[in-house]
Amino acid sequence: MEQRKYGSVPVVLLLDISNIVKGEAFSQMKEAFVSLIMGYANQPLVTHKVAVISFGREVNIVQNFSEDYNTILHLLDDTVCEGPSQFGKALELALDVLRDRENRGLVGPFSIRRLVIMSGGHAINKDSTEDIENERNEKMSILQLVGKIRKAFHIVCVPVGRDPDMCFLGSIAYSSKSGKLLKVDEAAQFARFSTNMVIASKIIGKMPTVDYSLDDVTAAVLSIGGGGSITETDLKLLFTCIRTRSKYNKKGFASAASNIRNPRDVNKKNTEICEKDKMAEGGKRNSSPVQHKMEGLGGKNALNCNFSDRPCPWEWKTNQGKWVSFPKSENDKIQNAFDKNRKGTVLVKIDEDLYRVVLSKMIQINISNRESLEIRRLS
Repeated sequence: MEQRKYGSVPVVLLLDISNIVKGEAFSQMKEAFVSLIMGYANQPLVTHKVAVISFGREVNIVQNFSEDYNTILHLLDDTVCEGPSQFGKALELALDVLRDRENRGLVGPFSIRRLVIMSGGHAINKDSTEDIENERNEKMSILQLVGKIRKAFHIVCVPVGRDPDMCFLGSIAYSSKSGKLLKVDEAAQFARFSTNMVIASKIIGKMPTVDYSLDDVTAAVLSIGGGGSITETDLKLLFTCIRTRSKYNKKGFASAASNIRNPRDVNKKNTEICEKDKMAEGGKRNSSPVQHKMEGLGGKNALNCNFSDRPCPWEWKTNQGKWVSFPKSENDKIQNAFDKNRKGTVLVKIDEDLYRVVLSKMIQINISNRESLEIRRLS
């Protein structure tokens, strides 16, 4: 297999094939899996060395690191979903595989080592009250494990099924640098990420050092003759990559990876911090990074929340008594303000009207006519 010009990126795919992931959930997972692998195969600049681990009745490495995309594409063809979920055990194995990898995934000045988890977010199969408690404990253990490796790997979660535990998967993803929740239909675009990083490495020297905009990124891309195959989404991702380039610093990633100990060796202090945070009701917190993200995703305990499309949805109440979701951009503003100070305020725009959201009173006030409307946070 020909090595592409700009090096290789190791990717471990962690696939949930427990008996909960059947029917629609498995179809979604296979769609995302195929889209991602086909996307890697079609990227001309970067080689993606892909390893695949499945977990259900057994936890297996079904494919060691390889760039034989044709073979990888058919790994799920005869898969049978059975047995309980062994999420934690599979995650430990995936981290061992990534940690032992000599190739650090260097693309120009960037370091990319990717862990992609496709799952409904179940740690075990819960059928009784005792199982629910065990599930909760196992998820907390997994989040503590993720907290130990969050600086070393980029973690992406692809929720599948009708009712995935979005808060749990979001807590895993957003605890890592540049982690994210990825929708099934976004997998093909996501496969372009490494190629976009190559372009980012080429245009950094052509960008202003401060106060650059999306237009500056576009101009820089055009200046190197890279505009032909670049989409609007690519440009936005390039802008984000350059703005947050420290998240991909290869020195930082190498240091973080070398300092990883046994994944289950979570010290008592970190555990105590998480337990204290679970009991807190508001105000400033000295939370661990994973616990802080859990709060940002849906309240003080991510293991009790479940949402369907995006983290921390906010709504406002019309004069007719109907609850309406905020636009995504404004929803993000409110959530960011909420994460910083639960009694703070923030300006949002709905249609052509400006409102001041007052979090301490859970209201928004129209700047023009001073009308006050209720808001709420779904969790």
